Formats: sequence, C-alpha cells, structure tokens
Amino acid sequence: MICFQDRTACVWRLPDLVSVVVLKGHKRGIWSVEFSPVDQCVIIASGDKTIKMWAIANGSCLKTFEGHTSSVLRASFLTRGTQFVSCGMRFILL
Repeated sequence: MICFQDRTACVWRLPDLVSVVVLKGHKRGIWSVEFSPVDQCVIIASGDKTIKMWAIANGSCLKTFEGHTSSVLRASFLTRGTQFVSCGMRFILL
C-alpha cells in the first residue's frame, strides 16, 4: 500500500508491482492505512477528519466514519478486525 498527498492510496500486487486498485475519495491527505486482519478491506485515516473503510476487491468505499474535529492521524484494527480505534490531532491556542 502506498499513500499520496494527492488523497489517494494504491494497492500493489507483489512481486511484479502491478497496481491492483486505487482508492479515491478523501478530501485531504492520507495519514495512515491499515489492512483488516480478517476481511478484504482497509481503513484509511485522513486529514479530512474522516476514516473510510474500503473494499480491496473493487476499490469501493464501504463506510465513512465521521466525528473527529480535526485530522485523523491513525486508525488501527482491534479484536481480530471487529473493531478499530482512531486518534486525531487537535490544536489548542493559548
């Protein structure tokens, strides 16, 4: 998986390095990507304050999770892929 600041992520087949699918749909840069340990999907944390779950087979967005008030820096699967946790960045000006 390679992520770009152009708001896309690419899944590549090894060892011939052929692009299998391009995941497009985030409105800001991508901060982290994690493959599900059980399903054929990935979660992507983005600067657009969302986490998207993508199907690897066809590149479709399965669900968009909203609720962060700033960039989502990381999302990681827990408990064998049935849950995930996320963290964001929040600036406080004093």
